[in-house]
Amino acid sequence: MNRVLRAGACVAALGAAFWAGQWGARSQPVATPPPAHADPVDASPAARGRTVTGVPAVALPESLDTLRGADFAAAMPTLERLARGGRADALRVLFRRLDACASHHPETAEEIDAKVDDQYRLALSRERIDAATCESRRAEGGVCQAAEWRDETLRMARDTGAECAAMSPGQIAARVEWARLAVERGDRAMVTALYGGGHFRMDSIERMRHLDALVPLSRRLREEMDRLVDAGDLDALQRMAFGSMSGGVLVDQDPVAAYAAYLALQRAAPERIASLGGRNTFGQGLTPAQLADAHARAESLHARCCAR
Repeated sequence: MNRVLRAGACVAALGAAFWAGQWGARSQPVATPPPAHADPVDASPAARGRTVTGVPAVALPESLDTLRGADFAAAMPTLERLARGGRADALRVLFRRLDACASHHPETAEEIDAKVDDQYRLALSRERIDAATCESRRAEGGVCQAAEWRDETLRMARDTGAECAAMSPGQIAARVEWARLAVERGDRAMVTALYGGGHFRMDSIERMRHLDALVPLSRRLREEMDRLVDAGDLDALQRMAFGSMSGGVLVDQDPVAAYAAYLALQRAAPERIASLGGRNTFGQGLTPAQLADAHARAESLHARCCAR
């Protein structure tokens, strides 16, 4: 059984910050047809705003990521039908938002304002500017990064609160099924993101509740990552390194496997390793036997991925 799925296991550290913003990568075409129970859906741009199998569809924007707050909550039924019907971007945005809501703690508007104001003052001090000067600069058409950050953070916090308040426990639990569907379809963006760490916010109780689904999902996720690496996908190889280093709900923490992937990547694309800078801790603390094992695995990985 996957070690990270045992009862009482602590939630593993989040994936390295190197991967921030990488989720939006394009996925490969859906590898399997929609499941037999899926409703037929026309996911073309022309279909936006029509009724989807009896559910009145909201007018969806070109980028589903721009749906926020109450607009996202209103679009949930349509997004769910589109995701079941094979639309990858609908499935991804559903999973991301539901997973965020799994660890969301409701806060009052006053609590949010106070927390953001504290960070705003710190940001002003880093810019060496006072609030009056910052606002005056913006009023004159200039830019004050601290104020831009404050406004965006407040907007996101309020939108997330509105989204999560509208989600039922069953909808949040359904993110396991959305992840399974994405992995079985071979969605590259979802596969690499799930392996890279930082997703599936679950405590040990919820892990045990979903154990029957998580164990085969973990196995299938590894198979899909191996398929991507075998196809020469360097992003997947890099995610394999970070995912094995940090571990998570679906991936065992394995510093030997992490170092092996790191060494294979170093050989295939040294510029990617250089970009890690001071955050590179791969291979630290391994015994001589583990280092030898990692080097042997790296040779195999490089031959599979990159020796063409």
